[in-house]
Amino acid sequence: MTMTDNAEIEKWIRDELNRGYDSETVKLQLKQNGYKPSQIDGLVDLVAKEKDANNQAESQDTTHNLIDNTYVNPQMQYGSQNNPETPNRNSAQTNQNENSYAQNPTNTPRSNSSPNPTQTAKFQNMGFIEKAKMIFLNPKGFFDIMPQTGGYKDPIIFLSIIYVIFSIFTSLIAMVGSDSLLSGVIGLVISPVIVLIIVIPLMFLMALIYHILLKIVGGNGTYESTFKVIAYSSVPALLSWIPYVGWVLGFYQLYIVLTGYSKVHNISALRVLMVLLIPVIILIIIFIILLVIVGASLFSVFSNMEPPTGAIISYLSSGN
Repeated sequence: MTMTDNAEIEKWIRDELNRGYDSETVKLQLKQNGYKPSQIDGLVDLVAKEKDANNQAESQDTTHNLIDNTYVNPQMQYGSQNNPETPNRNSAQTNQNENSYAQNPTNTPRSNSSPNPTQTAKFQNMGFIEKAKMIFLNPKGFFDIMPQTGGYKDPIIFLSIIYVIFSIFTSLIAMVGSDSLLSGVIGLVISPVIVLIIVIPLMFLMALIYHILLKIVGGNGTYESTFKVIAYSSVPALLSWIPYVGWVLGFYQLYIVLTGYSKVHNISALRVLMVLLIPVIILIIIFIILLVIVGASLFSVFSNMEPPTGAIISYLSSGN
């Protein structure tokens, strides 16, 4: 962190502690916003110690003022009605906290920009079925409590389970229409392995492409959160093996992706839709260009060929 970042984070930490959050909660909020423990643990502890020291000093000052005002000048107690110009320290501190939140820097995390500790704990205690159910029924609520940090292990496991289930059911359906039971069994065993070898690297590549495009349109999320949205939004694949249902689930998966990227990158769904359409448009343009090139080549080949009319006439006139 630079000196400017350090000062802004220190100010934010002090405001959070003044609002009643403890040190561990503040550390957790910062880690969820992408800060490393080595960057913020010592700073949070230092600010907390300063706050405790200031509170003790203020308590002592209050006690001394109370004694002085009582025994030296009883009319000057707490800066009340006899001295209306005496500032109210608590009121000034409250106003300072409110102003600091109104002017919160862009790169300083806000408390409501990420899940609170209770939501994070709820997410971590959810099993595969609970996550899949919530993604399918309430994608917005799911991405509201999804931590944007924490590593790739959980989303990779989640994604792997989904595509293993998908490949198994797809292989079973293929076995129904197959004449060879042995080939169907082999496909049932091998297909999950092949899917994992192909799907996981492909998802990382897709996340990289989409992350770059999301940054271009103003997204502020991390690559990790971009990958998590791709992984968790693959839930519709659990049912996409059902005939005549896959295309409907494809549209619903698009809605889940729009919801997830809008949340983690803090941009509108329209911008996310633009990002998702850019690769499709590029592929269509490439296909059209290739089609034109192939068509022009075929036209050139056939236009240079001489018609076989002369050869046919010579053959017929020879009497053969």
